[in-house]
Parts: sequence; structure tokens; C-alpha cells
Amino acid sequence: MATALTVVACVDATSPPAERAGPDRALSPDTLQIAGGSADVWLKDFVSMGTSISMGYASEGVWSGSQSAAWPAQLSAMAGYSMSLPLIAFPGCRSPFMAPLALGIRESGEPVTTPDNLLSCALNEPGVSLPTANVAVNAARTIHALTTTPENTTDAGNKGLYARVLPPNTTQVMAMQLQRPALVSVEFGANEILGVRSGAVIPGVTYVPFPAWRPIYDEVTAKARLASSGGGVLVGLIADAGEFPAFRTGAEFWADRVMLLAAFHVQVDANCDQNTDLQLVPVKIPTAVANGLARRNLQLPPYPLSCAPGPRGTQDLVLDAGERRIVEGLLREMNAYIKRRAAQLGWAYFELEALYGLPNLKPPFSSLALMQSMTPYGNYISLDGFHP
Repeated sequence: MATALTVVACVDATSPPAERAGPDRALSPDTLQIAGGSADVWLKDFVSMGTSISMGYASEGVWSGSQSAAWPAQLSAMAGYSMSLPLIAFPGCRSPFMAPLALGIRESGEPVTTPDNLLSCALNEPGVSLPTANVAVNAARTIHALTTTPENTTDAGNKGLYARVLPPNTTQVMAMQLQRPALVSVEFGANEILGVRSGAVIPGVTYVPFPAWRPIYDEVTAKARLASSGGGVLVGLIADAGEFPAFRTGAEFWADRVMLLAAFHVQVDANCDQNTDLQLVPVKIPTAVANGLARRNLQLPPYPLSCAPGPRGTQDLVLDAGERRIVEGLLREMNAYIKRRAAQLGWAYFELEALYGLPNLKPPFSSLALMQSMTPYGNYISLDGFHP
């Protein structure tokens, strides 16, 4: 079972609806062997808690096609079951980005610059009865599994999403308990760190320190163990923030400087040459391209693209060497603890590193491919640079 869980298959959530993977696209019904028998019985009553990764969030949005391709649904299908899902009608809640990114719109037709709290949110598909077996919610931190309901969420950008996944006055943990699962998966921790992608690495502000997170994680996993009649799996994180295709080094921008200037009227600054700091591609490059093309139309000089970090603690869209060490130290500490906790519970364990650590995950950086191809971040990662 642990081996099977390391297989993560991914789809691009931006192809036409008729071509997307759905619940009627069956996977091979292999029998997964576990101690004491096959996993078939356990996976019949499998409940998944977690974040965007378990939910099937992709290309900065979610709908039934991407939900059906999430790893918990695929694992269930491998054992011959169709996992019940809180399927959201097309074009989603929020709607995914449309490829190519140069279009600057979502599948719904809304501009990508629309504030999150103003984006449309489609209803569940007919026949969905909440809670379903997948109760994971985008942007959830571990504490939210214990405390957040559709009524009390303070996340304006995901408020509609909570109502599509959880019944009224119900948290993820409560929804899991209601279903009396035989098997539970717990995938939390990534959102405690992802705030640092802005370039600001501030404890208690953009990331949750390990001592504050650990007791909350203990409580969530203890409740899952108590509710589960069979067993469970804890999901670890990645090993290095630089593995996300959404991050590139300044040196990679420098290597693409001729194309950035010729195609988009963007002048890469010399401070990018041999620069190893991590740059947030989904914001820095589209912003530079939009400004560069606007300046070209006005016959103005090229837009300057700098790779230099700002003062420590600012949202400069750059992770310098010191900030990166802090983030990677936290990732190591959390991963080690999640693995230790799985051993304490007698549960299985795997890491998202199974996908994000693939040596061929990132294609060579190309601003032209980023803006104009259908797979700007490669074949495994969706149009936001972070999600499968």
C-alpha cells in the first residue's frame, strides 16, 4: 500500500471538458496487498482529509475533472472503488487558469487579475450529498481541520469552496468522523509554509513555527486514529522549496535574456547573472511580460527585470540563501515528525517528494514556453506552477 501511494498521476486541468479525466475513466483495478489481507475492504470506506493536493486543486482552481484526478480518488479506483467526491460543476470554484497563460483568463472567462473574493464559484454537481469521502479543502492549515466550518471561515477567497465540500457547521475532522472510516489519509503541513513564497520569511506571519504546529498535528492525527476502524496514511511534504516549478533561479532568467528582450521587451538585469536566489515565476514573469509589451506599444524602453532581493522580511518574490535555509530546515523538521508520528500510530507514510523530487520535473526555463505553451511548467504540474 505504501508503495502504491507513491505513484502520483497528474492531469492538466485546462484542456477542454470533454477530454478531461473524469470518474468514468477507470484505472486498473489492481489489488493492493497489506498486512492481514487486501486493501480492497479498507478502501471501500476511505476518507481523505487535507489541503489542495488531496482535493485535486489545479491551475489555481478546482472543478470535477481535477477532483477526479486527485491521488485519493486514483488510489480508490486502483482497488476498484469509486470514491465519493464533492464534485464541483464546470467551470469550477474558483475557475482554473486557461492555457496558454498569455491569454490572461480563467476557464470561466474571468481575468486572472480578478481578486480572489470576487471570482465566481460554481455549485456542486447534481446528486452530490455532503459530506463525501474527500473532505480536503484548498489552503487549509492543520488548525482549520479542527476549527473551520463554512460559516466561520475567514478566508474570503475560499469561503464558497468550504460550502461546496463541508456540510453546515462541520469541520474536516467532524466530516471524517461522521463517516466512520476504515481508512483515513491526513495530508497537512504545506500551507503552514507556503506563505513564504511571497519572499517574506517571518515566523508566525508567513509560516507557522514547528513548536506551534506539532501539538495541533498530534490532535488531528489522534482524532483520525480514534475514528478509523482499520488504519491510515500520513502524507509528508517536499524536501526543498526549489523543487516547485514555480521557482526558478535568477541565473535561469539570465540564460533566457535574449528571448525575454526580443519577444516581450523585457530587459534582464545583470544582477540575475549567476544569481542562485529563488524567484517566484508565476508573478514575476507575467508581470514583466505585461509591462514589457505595454512599453513596446508606447515606444518606451524595455521593462527592467531585477533578481535582487529586497530587505529581509519584505514581499520581494525572492527567497535568498538565508531564507531558503530557514524554509528547508522547517521542511526537514516537519517531514521527520510526520514520519515519526506515522510510526507511533502504526500507519503508512509517503511524501509529496515522490512527485516533486522527480529529476525531470522541471523543463528548462523558457519565457516563451511559459507564456505560450499548453504545459508551461512541464507535463506533471498545472498552470499555477505548484499543483499537480
